[in-house]
Parts: sequence; C-alpha cells; structure tokens
Amino acid sequence: MGVVLMSMTIGGLIVAVILLIFSFITNQTWLKTFVFGGVAVWLIGYVILLFVGSIFSEEKTLVLNEPKEFCSFYFDCHMHRQLQT
Repeated sequence: MGVVLMSMTIGGLIVAVILLIFSFITNQTWLKTFVFGGVAVWLIGYVILLFVGSIFSEEKTLVLNEPKEFCSFYFDCHMHRQLQT
C-alpha cells in the first residue's frame, strides 16, 4: 500500500507541475486554482495519514533471536533480519 501511495504522490506532482506550466503559458486562472487545490488536499491527506499511522503504531521490544521486520524503502518489508549478538 505504501508503494502505491508514494507512486501516486510522485506521479501526481509531476502531472501537477505540467498542468501548472500549461496554465501559466495559457494564463488560465481556474486551472491554477484547481491544481493548487488538488495538490493541497492530497498533501494534507498524506500528512494526516502519516501522522495517524505513526501515532497508532506500537513499539515492540524483541526477545532474543526474534526476527525483526524491516522496511527500508517500502520494497523489502517481507524480509526478516536476524539481530546479531
């Protein structure tokens, strides 16, 4: 789910920049307002989801030799790393 949201955010921002360039070239005020509003709503929602996820996540102390789930860049969450003692 994280990869999808991150891809949608990056793709949406790229499309927003293209639309903003187009709106400045053609001087369309409604398009500028629409793009800025859409980007603001998306980023506010993204930040809210980020904080809600952080607030409701729980800290867990691992016992000896229990594998640790590790997600570095959203892609390797299925990997478990053993702690070396």
